Amino acid sequence: MSDRLILSLEFDRDGLLWIGTANGLNRFDGYELIDFRSNSAAPAGQQLSRSRISTVHLLADGRLGIFYEDLLTAFDVFDPYSLQVKKVEVSLGKGIAGVPRCLYANPEGEVMVMTRGEDFTGLYAYELEEDHFTEVWRISDQWELNYPQLQMLQLFDGRFLLYDRQHGLRSLNAEGELLRILPPPDTTLQTLPSSLSVFHQSKDGLVWISYRGASGMFSWNGSADTLRSAVGLPRDKLFEAVWEDQQGNLLFNQASPGVATSPSEGLWCRRVNGEIVDFSHLLDVSDYFVSVAARDFFRSLFVGTDTGLKLAQNSRSLVKHYLSQDIGEDRRGYSMRNITGDGHKRVFIAREVSCWYQLDLETDLLDTIFLRREDTGEIINFACGVGLFYDEEGYLWGASCEGQADSPGMLHRYDLASCETKTYEYPYLITAMERTPAGDFWLGIYHADEEGQLVFFDKQRGLFIPFTTPDGANPLKGAYPRYLKLSQDGTLWIGTENGLFHLDPNTGECVHYLQQGTGDGQSGAEEVPMLSNAIYVIHESPEGVLWLGTAVSLTRFDPATGQWHNYTMEDGLAGETVCGILPDDRGALWVSTYNGLSYFDPSTELARRFYRIDGFSHNEFNRFSFYRDQEGRYYFGGVNGVNAFYPEELFVDRDIPCVLLTSFSRYNSRTDSVEVQYADLTNVKELVIPYYYDYFSLDFALPIYTPTANNQFRYRIGTDPEQEWIYMEGGRSIRYNDLRPGRYALQVQGSDPNGNWSTETLTLRVVVKEIFFRTWWFISLLVLGIGVFLYSVFRARAREQLRMERLRT
Repeated sequence: MSDRLILSLEFDRDGLLWIGTANGLNRFDGYELIDFRSNSAAPAGQQLSRSRISTVHLLADGRLGIFYEDLLTAFDVFDPYSLQVKKVEVSLGKGIAGVPRCLYANPEGEVMVMTRGEDFTGLYAYELEEDHFTEVWRISDQWELNYPQLQMLQLFDGRFLLYDRQHGLRSLNAEGELLRILPPPDTTLQTLPSSLSVFHQSKDGLVWISYRGASGMFSWNGSADTLRSAVGLPRDKLFEAVWEDQQGNLLFNQASPGVATSPSEGLWCRRVNGEIVDFSHLLDVSDYFVSVAARDFFRSLFVGTDTGLKLAQNSRSLVKHYLSQDIGEDRRGYSMRNITGDGHKRVFIAREVSCWYQLDLETDLLDTIFLRREDTGEIINFACGVGLFYDEEGYLWGASCEGQADSPGMLHRYDLASCETKTYEYPYLITAMERTPAGDFWLGIYHADEEGQLVFFDKQRGLFIPFTTPDGANPLKGAYPRYLKLSQDGTLWIGTENGLFHLDPNTGECVHYLQQGTGDGQSGAEEVPMLSNAIYVIHESPEGVLWLGTAVSLTRFDPATGQWHNYTMEDGLAGETVCGILPDDRGALWVSTYNGLSYFDPSTELARRFYRIDGFSHNEFNRFSFYRDQEGRYYFGGVNGVNAFYPEELFVDRDIPCVLLTSFSRYNSRTDSVEVQYADLTNVKELVIPYYYDYFSLDFALPIYTPTANNQFRYRIGTDPEQEWIYMEGGRSIRYNDLRPGRYALQVQGSDPNGNWSTETLTLRVVVKEIFFRTWWFISLLVLGIGVFLYSVFRARAREQLRMERLRT
């Protein structure tokens, strides 16, 4: 960034963000910043006129108008494609009369200059192609001030509003004829200030005005004789700025006036429908809002501050939070460990420590459940929470330990009617639970001596029964149980830190699956193409196919065929470590991870990803914490409470813009140097690669400005619509080394984190040149030349032979 003080923000036609600072101009594509300055070190044609930029405006032809602080006699026109700068002098020789007192860009992207003469005020429009100013109107004015500060606003219907301290607020028609003078509102103003803090017409046609140093925000509908106080905004506060997003929402900055930047005291957003929403929570980003740009204030905003550019996420979340806290991504709140329900109007939530909760779905109220000791009534301050199950007798069952992971395990039965707790203690830590159809439990146990165990709990007798095979062996010896899944056929699938176990409790038969190359001679272990032995969750489909959540993948295993397939972040998953799997009615899977939530469709092998930006309380989800209620609402717990949502509310299809080519790098073997091109790329259709470029790389951007690490890119060579896409594996660059000469069609698409792909495909023709002596024309000329030479030699020898024959005769 050329400077930390961000004074102006503007999007160009391609969606790239241009940043005006106190020391130059910057282009931001969501990944990389390129700066342009006024110093002599700037490349030829890219040197700005000044350093301190006041405003940047998108002009009618797609170029940018750059206005500078304390400079009214010149401005720059900057081409965002060629990156070339043109300085425009505001002078008599360009058609101007009078002294320039205001530079302005109207809603159509036309630059205008308002001047002061001895007895007139003039308005001039700049003609971009002719590089000349044309007079719009000139009105008679007797000026008492030598250097008045003039402000103007051209309305959508062609009328003008002018403001200065001497004449006040005047309304003029398109020809410059005075229509009315709008008196100042009833404020504490003794005299008119030198300028207006806010002077803006919104997309709905209303004009917004605030007087510097005076409280209140005012609006004018274009026909009234007076201003009126803005409905819903504080009348006793000062407003220093207003910004408008591309939807027509307005953001008002409540702040005390200052010579330089002054701290914001409040932010208010006016929706398109007129509703006022308090946005002061965004002040957590910074106390100094200097400039703002956004497509939609209710999703994400670029905020220019005195300390740099900030990206504020402000999603209109349809995700309901329970037990969450307002914390940063690097912190944790209440960690959840299980969720279940009674199938009617209650959902139950278990924290990893301290307590459980009951959520009443009719009232949306939470009630805390404390587990108490039977003998003393004291609250059990448990830790290591694992599992939560509801049985039809009105009990909740869950497991925990008391304080330390090496302390004895506890299995709790909580009576929802009497609020009494029955606790069954076991000498070792309980690490996983699964309920049988009869209401008993299988428990995964881990000993302090690093030995796993499977235990059956008979709830009628209150007995723990360690499971052994018919020969007395412990099938989980040396394994750390993480998840138990009772199969449809009555067998048990057990996920551990040491692979997958398949156990038949009736026969004791056990099969152990390990990642290839990790068997180390373990007796009876079958090595399979898993990517990790650490298995944290198991889901079984109605067809008997297993989906395993491992430390690095989502893995599909079909026991009937023995086929395995792994899916990772390269396939679109939000994170590596999978900790929860919930199916929907179509057979697709909701997959929670330690870094976001994915919706994965096995039929297409495509994934959509969701993160905190989409309204979730945190990106890190937790094991065992997933549930779907009878209404089709999904619940996922993490390290900051529980998130509840209906899928249709998350599946919002958005128009994703076309991918942009932002950088073209190549290695020139002739000069032994790397050449990097930024200019003339966003509209390029063909790239020509000479033979002496040993390699080249292309960088792409998707100008939607979500957290860019979560965007996806894919490409393919050729125009066949049936050709498969190649995914860029979390990157945004394509590099080719020694690409064979020829003509190629490169197609590139991008998507947001939710899997919405750009509807328009970027297509580039790439022409790789052959070295001249390998080209067909050179070879043809060479063959022709050799042929001509041989023919000439043959003709010469034939003539010589004929001459010799004549001499003999």
